[in-house]
Amino acid sequence: MRELILASEWKIGDKLPAETDLANHFGVSRSSVRQALQKLSAIGMVKTRVGEGSFVRQADIGKQIENILLPTFYQPQFTTDTVLELRYVVEVETAGIAAHRVEPKDILALENTFERQKKIRKKERYQVLQLMISIFI
Repeated sequence: MRELILASEWKIGDKLPAETDLANHFGVSRSSVRQALQKLSAIGMVKTRVGEGSFVRQADIGKQIENILLPTFYQPQFTTDTVLELRYVVEVETAGIAAHRVEPKDILALENTFERQKKIRKKERYQVLQLMISIFI
């Protein structure tokens, strides 16, 4: 199903066929279809409404990355160094892309965030602002 959405065979806003039809089409059980729909919903590609069906959504790349990466960081084999290395790779490229797309209002918002960060001494608030800066970039 993901491939059909990515190939635009099912477009944003399209209602997907019923679970039974999908199961027949792919030669799998309805349970497998439900699991696939749950996964697609978790990454933001599909929205399921009880009694109405499942619909293709506009992909949110930020949500997809978040759903993939954040749980990974909690795995015991990932050390702080590993997470920092990954952040470095992702953030350096992201900053480069952001620099090409930046607008004056974005610069002002970032400057305001840095100013607030300087004033905050509590660790939790500092971390929240760090996250805001990372998301902003």
